[in-house]
Order: sequence, then structure tokens, then C-alpha cells
Amino acid sequence: MLCGDEIVRRTYQALRDAGREPGRDVAVIGTNDRPWCPHVSPTLTSIGMDLDTGAEFVCEELDRVSHGEPGTINTLTTTVHERESTQCSPPAS
Repeated sequence: MLCGDEIVRRTYQALRDAGREPGRDVAVIGTNDRPWCPHVSPTLTSIGMDLDTGAEFVCEELDRVSHGEPGTINTLTTTVHERESTQCSPPAS
């Protein structure tokens, strides 16, 4: 899994340079689900999350902790947008 969709082009190229094809030989998953994910080849499977809500959680938590209150646990909803980059076939036996 990539930590951010932005490095996918370099990752795809490095895999190809090593003789591997992304989405066929190696599954690739990004995060953030950028608008261009469906437009690279192979299209990039990505985990989307509501970053605005995440930012609100962080700000609220910082405010709470800075006033001496205990920290809390928040859950950010994510969605997997499955595309070609994870359509690998299992190896032949």
C-alpha cells in the first residue's frame, strides 16, 4: 500500500523497471483517492477518506487536550475504491 496516491507513478515505473506489471504481478493500493486515480494505467485502487472530517477531529482533540481534558478516540469512515491495480491473478501452481 502506498502512503498517498501521489507516488503511484514512480511506483509503477519502478515495478516495470524490475520486470513486474502493476495490477498483474503486484497489487498496488493508494490512499486519498485523488480524482486522477481512474485515469492512470492501470487504474489505481485507493482508500478514500473524508479529510475534512479528519481535520475537524484533530482540531477538536487538540482543543480538548490543551484544556486538560482526556483524549478521545474518533473513527474516520473510509471507502475502498477498487480498480485495476488490485486485479492480480493468483500464481499458477
